[in-house]
Amino acid sequence: MEAAILRYGSRPHYEFRRSERYEDLEQVPGKFDLAIVLETFEYLEPTAMVDYVNALSRKLHDNGSILSTMPNEKGVPLLVKTVGSRLSGVPRSGYSPQQFWNALMGRMDKVPRGLRGRRGFDYAATAELIGRYFSRTELDSVEPARAPLWLSLNVGLAAHKGEAAAPTAPELSSTSKRGGG
Repeated sequence: MEAAILRYGSRPHYEFRRSERYEDLEQVPGKFDLAIVLETFEYLEPTAMVDYVNALSRKLHDNGSILSTMPNEKGVPLLVKTVGSRLSGVPRSGYSPQQFWNALMGRMDKVPRGLRGRRGFDYAATAELIGRYFSRTELDSVEPARAPLWLSLNVGLAAHKGEAAAPTAPELSSTSKRGGG
């Protein structure tokens, strides 16, 4: 954020704000063309995800977009990260043996989300939620670049509002439940 402000902060019509809660977005006057959400969704409390995505959608112009990066916390990438964590001594989100096995197998619906962390985070479920508010979404591998998603340690998401249909009332509630995984 600081580097972006130093490099682009003097340009007219550029504004940079840090947001940690969806209420922060609602305090900003006007609308945006672009929201950049880097390594954020996985740290939101699970009950706040719908509210945060809804607030992003409302704060973007009708042709606005989101660019986001998210971790891949399932399958082979989870195994690689866990081995790397053990070798480096850097702690990671705690998994029980059963939770780890389910995440390794991609059964994220069987891994409870950590309150503010990566355990149980599913980039695909987040993309599905964002897709309720945006007409086009695209996922792509970030690290390593051009790898298939199932091997990517980090996943990029581009979502464009375009002419998306407005979400229905149940989707606006923070108590609504997401299906599948």
